[in-house]
Amino acid sequence: MKKVGVRILVVLLCMPMVFANPTETDSLPEGMPKAQEFTRVTIGLTSVLYVALAEFSYMMGEEIPGMSGSVDFMGNTTDVSWSDCDLGALFSEDPSDAGSMIIKHGTHKVHIAGDTLENMIDVTISYHQDDELGGTYHIEYLSRTVHYGEEGEHEEVVAFLVDGKDIQDSIEALENL
Repeated sequence: MKKVGVRILVVLLCMPMVFANPTETDSLPEGMPKAQEFTRVTIGLTSVLYVALAEFSYMMGEEIPGMSGSVDFMGNTTDVSWSDCDLGALFSEDPSDAGSMIIKHGTHKVHIAGDTLENMIDVTISYHQDDELGGTYHIEYLSRTVHYGEEGEHEEVVAFLVDGKDIQDSIEALENL
């Protein structure tokens, strides 16, 4: 839960950097991600957050066009697929937000093998916005939790990619601020 909180905080801290003048961010201290990296981190974390929110709504019985599969309450056996799933319409009461955020296609699978839980998200998502975040992105996230459910369980993020670029170092730099 602490990691989720930190990542949400990172998204909140990244948002101003996404809209910053790039010349202002070029003089950041060494090791700090530049504006383009902040944008990737924001897109990656935001996309994973939207996947989680969509799955929570789905699990609570909401009919979501373009989303199918299963999500268990504990999150141990998730197998979800998306195809042209309009999250803009799902998360907003304003009809004009329909089409603003669409999971073009993707999957989220969580399974347990022995004492290891594996969490895999692979989605292509489009943000139809008139700012730096507008565009279509491919998000890949893979984590493994060893000794799952036991004392000493440990989660390791194996891969977190936005359009094939690893954002883990940028996230860690922001977490260590």
